[in-house]
Amino acid sequence: MPIPRSSSSAKPKRKAKQSPAQKLLSFAEKLLEDGKAEDIAAIDLQGKSDIADFMLIATGRSQRQVMALAQRLTEGLKEAGSKQVAVEGLRHGEWVL
Repeated sequence: MPIPRSSSSAKPKRKAKQSPAQKLLSFAEKLLEDGKAEDIAAIDLQGKSDIADFMLIATGRSQRQVMALAQRLTEGLKEAGSKQVAVEGLRHGEWVL
């Protein structure tokens, strides 16, 4: 009679190592999710752009939420050690880049 393999002897699956850009993307997505952003989409620009690896797009339900999401993201990125965080459009909150 064959003896079934125990689950403890199975080899653990290794997670693929994330690049610094992927880690930053995951962190930014988490900040937006925590702020209740909607329609969060990441566009992979690796090999297509010299200035960015990813573009992250999200929607807010109101101008106030868009402004709060942008501030949350800006502060979170600065705390995480990002040296350059430029923001445009925050003043009115209709759109923020």
